[in-house]
Amino acid sequence: MTISFSVVNAKGGVGKTTTAVNIAAMAAALPRPDGKPRHVLICDLDAQMNATHQLGFMDLEPNQTLAGHVTREADLESIIIHDAATIEGLDLLPSHYQLSYIDEAVLITGTWLRRKLKALRSQYDWIIFDCPVYLGALTRNALGASSGLLIPTQAEKHSVTGLPHLISRARQTFEETDCVQPWAYILITMFDSRNSIERNWAQQVRKQYEGVVLQTAIRRNTDLSKSATGGLPIVVYDEYCAGYLDYREATIELLQLIEATTPKLHLVKPEAVAEGVS
Repeated sequence: MTISFSVVNAKGGVGKTTTAVNIAAMAAALPRPDGKPRHVLICDLDAQMNATHQLGFMDLEPNQTLAGHVTREADLESIIIHDAATIEGLDLLPSHYQLSYIDEAVLITGTWLRRKLKALRSQYDWIIFDCPVYLGALTRNALGASSGLLIPTQAEKHSVTGLPHLISRARQTFEETDCVQPWAYILITMFDSRNSIERNWAQQVRKQYEGVVLQTAIRRNTDLSKSATGGLPIVVYDEYCAGYLDYREATIELLQLIEATTPKLHLVKPEAVAEGVS
């Protein structure tokens, strides 16, 4: 059974792409319970093409990427890059900055991406969508092709207070694209446990979204920035740094949760986290 989910947050700078890339890479590096290798496809749907760059592809032409294939006749399999960043089983559907200029008419129903990936789904255990910050047509199509959400968030006011709106929009899209029993998890990123304000916000998030926030938090770690700049996931870059350990634990936790049980999205409370934390 293929599990597909969108990594999304309407606020930039929360480690969204870093999370998508490193969760995908780590999942491909970890074997399935039956000992067989796991096959993962990461789809870069962002015109900033950060996921494509973080996997080492800097100079692709538009027709080698999604930007040249958002059409009714598109064959997405022809542009998938296999074993990205030398990780066996990690495939990439790459992006290009010209994705900003596509004709969005084919995306309007929210099901184009789901239909185009239908023939490929059986090849993968996980399909992960790295979504744009803008909650537009491409994000709508990602949600339409997903069975759930992973929401990276910093433990700070502006990131946290946007969660209810994001979850509400996602729930609406899931309903409109006939997604059955979608699930959601929240991952705290760029966390500094020495900072009392961040500790308080993290506590508030865990209380407000009890059972939905992953126990693992991704600590601030310069090696994650260095690996992203170098075009390598942390699993390849440095297996001894805190970033590697955190994303490994987060991926294992996510594997245990979504490959075993799939909580419904309505378990996520829509009410805003209290703003009075200081």
